[in-house]
Amino acid sequence: YLQKTKKNKERGKEMIYKYNDENVPLNKVGGKAYNLAHLSKIKSINVPKWVCLSTDVFWKLLGEKKDEYEKLISDYSTKNYEKIIRLINESDFDEKTRNEIENVLSNTFKRDVKFAVRSSATDEDSDEYSFAGMLDSSLNVGLERIFEEIRKCYVSGFSERVMEYRAKNNLVKKDIAVAVIIQEMIEHDYAGVMFTINPKTNNPDETQISIVEGLGEKLVSGENDSMDYVVDVLGEIVKGDTDKVGQQLILDLAK
Repeated sequence: YLQKTKKNKERGKEMIYKYNDENVPLNKVGGKAYNLAHLSKIKSINVPKWVCLSTDVFWKLLGEKKDEYEKLISDYSTKNYEKIIRLINESDFDEKTRNEIENVLSNTFKRDVKFAVRSSATDEDSDEYSFAGMLDSSLNVGLERIFEEIRKCYVSGFSERVMEYRAKNNLVKKDIAVAVIIQEMIEHDYAGVMFTINPKTNNPDETQISIVEGLGEKLVSGENDSMDYVVDVLGEIVKGDTDKVGQQLILDLAK
C-alpha cells in the first residue's frame, strides 16, 4: 500500500491528493494527474490549483458492486462496457465520502471558482499507450455540478471506444480504475498545446506551439484552426506570424 503523507492521512482513507503533496503515486492517480503533479513542482511554471480523487474514491463509489465490476472486466466481452457503465450510473457515494470531497474542495479553492473536471485513468498516458482524446473533461463546472461531472469522467473511462482500445492492446484487467482531477479554471485570453519535440519533423531542437483564442477545447476538438509556431533551440521563432499574439508571448511559452 502506498506511503501516506501527513496531509493525506488527514483527508481520510479515500486518499484525495492535492497539487502540493509530496507523494502522488501513479497507480492511484493515473498518468494525467501523475504528470500534472510533477509539473506543479516546477517553480517557473504556474499551474492552477488542483486536487485528484484517487482510484480509492472510484472503488468507494462502486461499494458492494465492486465484485460485479471485476467479474465483468475479468470475463470481458464486447458488450460488457454497457453493463459496466450501467453499474457506475447506478452507484453513488455515501454521505461520508461526499462530505470529504466537498470539504477538500472548500478548503482548497475560493468560493464561486469554476473547475475543469478531468479523467485520469490508471492505464493512460504511459510510455506505450496514450488514450489521447478518449476520456472526458468538462470545463467551467460549478460546485453544484461536481458530482455529476465526476460520474461522467468515470463513465468515459469505459466507453465503447476506450474498451476497444484496451482490448486491442491487451489492457483489459480487473484493476482498471479512473481517478478524477478537479482543477481551478483561470481567466484566459489564449489556450493551446505545446510539443517540446517538433511532431512534424521529430526535431528535438524545435518546440511547436499551437494556440487559439479562448478555451483549448476549441483546438483539441477541431472547432477552430490554430495559430502555429515553431521555436528553435536558440530561441528564434522559425515559423509563425506573431503579429496578433506578440513575439514575446511565444518566446515565454517556449522557455
